[in-house]
Amino acid sequence: MRSSSPRIGMSDARRPITTHSSKKTATRLQATRDLESFCTTAAQEIRGITGLDRVMIYRFHPDASGEVFAEDTRADLPGWKGQRYPAYDIPKIARDIYKKLTIRPLPDARGPLAELVPLANPDSGRPLELTHCALRGPSVMYTEYLANMQVAASLTMPILRDGELWGMIACHHGAPTQFSFQIRTAAEFVAQIISLELRAVEEREHSQYVRRMEAVHLSLIARAASEGGLAVMADPTPQLMDGIECSGAAVFHRERWWTVGRAPTQVQLEKLGQWLRERLLGSVETRPYYATDRLGAEYAPAAEYAELVSGVLAVPVSKSCTNIIVWFRPQTIQTINWGGNPNAKPVVAGPNGPRLTPRASFELWKETVRGRSVPWRSVEIEAALKLRWLVMDLVVTRAEQIAALNHDLARSNEELDAFAYVASHDLKEPLRGIHKYAWYLLEDMEAGRALDPAARERLDSLLRLTVRMDGLLDSLLHFSRVGRLQLEFEEFALGDVLREAVEMLAAGVDEQRTQIEVLRSLPHVRGDRVRVREIFANLIGNALKYNDNPVRRVEIGYVDPLERPVSWSDPGSKAAVGDARVLCSGQRYRH
Repeated sequence: MRSSSPRIGMSDARRPITTHSSKKTATRLQATRDLESFCTTAAQEIRGITGLDRVMIYRFHPDASGEVFAEDTRADLPGWKGQRYPAYDIPKIARDIYKKLTIRPLPDARGPLAELVPLANPDSGRPLELTHCALRGPSVMYTEYLANMQVAASLTMPILRDGELWGMIACHHGAPTQFSFQIRTAAEFVAQIISLELRAVEEREHSQYVRRMEAVHLSLIARAASEGGLAVMADPTPQLMDGIECSGAAVFHRERWWTVGRAPTQVQLEKLGQWLRERLLGSVETRPYYATDRLGAEYAPAAEYAELVSGVLAVPVSKSCTNIIVWFRPQTIQTINWGGNPNAKPVVAGPNGPRLTPRASFELWKETVRGRSVPWRSVEIEAALKLRWLVMDLVVTRAEQIAALNHDLARSNEELDAFAYVASHDLKEPLRGIHKYAWYLLEDMEAGRALDPAARERLDSLLRLTVRMDGLLDSLLHFSRVGRLQLEFEEFALGDVLREAVEMLAAGVDEQRTQIEVLRSLPHVRGDRVRVREIFANLIGNALKYNDNPVRRVEIGYVDPLERPVSWSDPGSKAAVGDARVLCSGQRYRH
């Protein structure tokens, strides 16, 4: 452990610590509207409590490199705000420790170490566990690092967001100093307020942006629900690009990619989509998204189109990761200000072999970075995840609706089958009576009772109509199964079917003084004879029904696919166009 030493050179910036001042600090932090002013206020408050020379709010980037995001320093010291530091400056083992410690004071970086005795637990024989010990001795690399920065004392506190290390509050002082219990407690209290308020201030900063994203995504879900597919997300007004800020977006749905804005080609998307599915399948339960601002570094083929796409945010909208929504961002050439050369990793020989040493220079070192996009913000990732949940909820709801519709359809089909059976059975009874009495009349005629030719023709027609009506009743059962039974196709003469349809309407044709003219001999066709006959009957019946002329005329013909159709605008044309042409009140209608 590091031994203590008297306080030396404490800045006059330190102010008295009271309950009132702590509440005032919390109020100042909660009053900020954006992240930068929040962090600047936090640095000022911590420096006001501790009186140290420099207080920095150090923020980690996704690649574990860090940046001095805000600071408050003594007036004569150079500013380090905006400078970046590579990940190895604070190794992962150190970052993991700061997730468990709330404060780490170092009164004297050059002071001697006090060894704990015994080093092993007498009961278990295992080394002592010092993870949660704030006074544990620092590593040699850390003390050398501070010495190179001309720092004699430090006080470090973590900033956590959702249990993860967002950043640190790093306090430096040029002379050794003690940190009283009161100062440590107050600084630790403020650091915890900062961690608790961090999400809130980020949400305040991006509240308008968040509301816009949510409104667009809700509108997209509403359209997808009404139009029955995710492809509408690529349609204009609104579209995926109207929510999360991006240069392009794509949706994989119904075995194809739907794109909007600037996106890779279909071939590139197919390969990228397969790679994304493999990445997402391994973490879909714990981390159901993939986000990167340097796609080319993680997926080599993307380096070919880095200018178009360097940033990708993807969420699966199915458990199998088959369907995916992806947002794209282009390459943004950046100039990064490093606090020293990030590639310098001096190694020296130590008692236990080679060891890494901290850099000796912290002069500004600039680097131009290509193949990277603007990073995805946490609010954008959260908006993408909310959209994912809405889409998956829509899919589940749609599946339940389809299941309910299938159940209702099955019940309706059963009821229709029952109706068709009853209707056919009940209607056939009087039909059999009509057929029987017509047969009796024919027998009487054959026995010697004479009938005039017109009566004989009507009687023959009556018999034929009873036979055809019986066929129609049988067809009623087939109609009740439309979509479940196939049509019965056969070769037949269209002219014969037309004559049968005219016979079915003979009474109405005679009564309404209608002329039916066949303009040319009708061909042989292949189809369902009963259905075609009903089509003719319906068309001719409509022509009779919607015609108030004293003499009504119906023209029937056809056009061969190789012939040039005649315009319908010519009322005097004798060529039939389409399946039928009906003359009603001087107007021609195509059916």
